Amino acid sequence: MDNGDKIIILFDVDTNQPLVDSKATVDALIDFQGKSFGTDYSGSWDDLRTLTITVIDNAGGNLAPMDVFYIKAGGNLRTADGLSQPSTAGWTIGGSF
Repeated sequence: MDNGDKIIILFDVDTNQPLVDSKATVDALIDFQGKSFGTDYSGSWDDLRTLTITVIDNAGGNLAPMDVFYIKAGGNLRTADGLSQPSTAGWTIGGSF
């Protein structure tokens, strides 16, 4: 991945949009299974269902298509109404980079 590249995560329900404005807050929400975007990245919510993570410094980054990541229960990602249990959903990274 290059600096400025983005990963877009689409959820199937509206979410409570936990804080993702820094590497630390993204890492608190997502378990990259030992992989990394690099030394710095941040996230932003485009809407209630769309999370975009942007690479700021890709040094040491090793994420690749077909890698798997999971939402951490401790990240407290829930439905927008807050009534669901914390998500632990997982995805496979797609795309080309």
